[in-house]
Amino acid sequence: MIGEGSLLMKIRISKLFLLALLSIFMLSACSEESSSESANSTKEKADDKTLDVAIDATPPSLDPHVSTAVATGQIATAIFETLVSYDENYEVQPSLAKSIEVSEDGKTYTFPLRDVTFHNGDTLTSADVKASLERWGRISLFGRATMKGVTVEAPDEKTVVLTLEKPSTTLLDDLAYPTGQAAYILPKSILDEAGDDVVKELVGTGPYKFVEWAQDQYIHVEKYEDYQNPAGEGSGLAGAKTLAYDDIFYHIVVDASTRLNGLLSGEYDYAKSLTTDKYDELKNNKDITTTTIEPGMYPGLIFDTTEGFFSDPVARQALSAALNFDEIMFGAAGHKDFYRLDPGLMMKEQKKWYTDAGSDLYNKQDTERAKKLFKEAGYNGETITIMTTQDYPFMYNTAIVIQDQLAKVGVKVKLDVFDWPTLLANRADRSKWDAFTSSFPFVGQPGQTLFLYSANKHSSGYASPEMDGYLDEVRYASTQEEAFAAWEKAQALYWEDIPVIKFGDLNYLDGSRNGLTVDNLFGIEIFWNVDKK
Repeated sequence: MIGEGSLLMKIRISKLFLLALLSIFMLSACSEESSSESANSTKEKADDKTLDVAIDATPPSLDPHVSTAVATGQIATAIFETLVSYDENYEVQPSLAKSIEVSEDGKTYTFPLRDVTFHNGDTLTSADVKASLERWGRISLFGRATMKGVTVEAPDEKTVVLTLEKPSTTLLDDLAYPTGQAAYILPKSILDEAGDDVVKELVGTGPYKFVEWAQDQYIHVEKYEDYQNPAGEGSGLAGAKTLAYDDIFYHIVVDASTRLNGLLSGEYDYAKSLTTDKYDELKNNKDITTTTIEPGMYPGLIFDTTEGFFSDPVARQALSAALNFDEIMFGAAGHKDFYRLDPGLMMKEQKKWYTDAGSDLYNKQDTERAKKLFKEAGYNGETITIMTTQDYPFMYNTAIVIQDQLAKVGVKVKLDVFDWPTLLANRADRSKWDAFTSSFPFVGQPGQTLFLYSANKHSSGYASPEMDGYLDEVRYASTQEEAFAAWEKAQALYWEDIPVIKFGDLNYLDGSRNGLTVDNLFGIEIFWNVDKK
């Protein structure tokens, strides 16, 4: 304890000395505060130019000609470019091409090239485009279909000519589609080294260049200082690109709750594919901006059409008649704002392709009709096996609702639940399944719908000469009007045959900080020309 005498002695310390000490302390504190403010200001400024994005899947590869994964497409759009690109209205515009010149007979497409350099400093030439399109035509499923009967010529360094055996209304859509083994342009030197194997160098002409892939952690791209903008106002993937960020880190965060917590804590500026059960809570959080990616994709049920009960289209119609698609989509989405009922295999936003043909067979739950059709198809109480996965909750929830609804018409369903890789592997053994839950991305033109065209050898096994004929008419029609008429017939036939049931359009919930809002195409977020408040 301090004695009273000691305390009095301390009180009698010189006021001048105290003032001196206080002055020194205040100067020191002010200096530290000033330094701290300066450091914080610098940090905020640096962070403002860096975008941390939490994505929900690891790309199997970033080779854009090889990988079909949406996660690849997400990052590829920043690094690579195509000859032509989609604008926000899903109309095709020039990109690496200065213009698009089509001959009167529709068989020759000429693309003058812009003056552009790759990220490695090489100048883009027609030889790069020729090498890229020819490789794409060899190893990409879409590429093989597109480049069948097409020759690529490079008459000079800045001109590419595609010559077709037949006119095509879908060529430009195929060249512009940005994901699923897209027709991106890479340097010929890199492609010559890789051949048909995965490329070792990720070099493009896009607004961002590849820096690093820390496996299972993040993929880092940085602003390409010598990027040359296409002509025109920025729209979708087309036109000028204003870059708000010098660096983008795509953090690989497969767990949705971890993505959400990282967004709430400020670790991530943007988080993809959040669970919709948090939607109302996030809407009321002043620090978070919610974005609905509409539409993202469509969930479906894939039948084995080659053998077993569902090889009969009557059986497939019976199952469809037993189901309430609205309940299934609510189960998949978890919130009324994150789905829409629609029979179209092309989305409403694609005005030149959208049709509701076949809607008379879409979401027509009729218990008595279902029972009648099941009886007609020869159902006799057998157990139907549906494979599903909890890796994607919307798929599992879809299967649960289907099982419940089929039980109400007397149909027994066994759900076999696997992790997603195992489910994919089990597709090869058709004795293990009658159907399985899956999902599908929206595509650029009808012929890219994988389960319709027999040459694609889809896991459903669907093969219809009539459908193939309609899709050929779509591709080789002389006019868009003729192509659309053929597509309407094809979609109507799809709803009669139903190799896959499309239940509706599913939206994604994304979240961001600092008022950041972004556009999207085909469910891919675009991180340029952003609105940043």
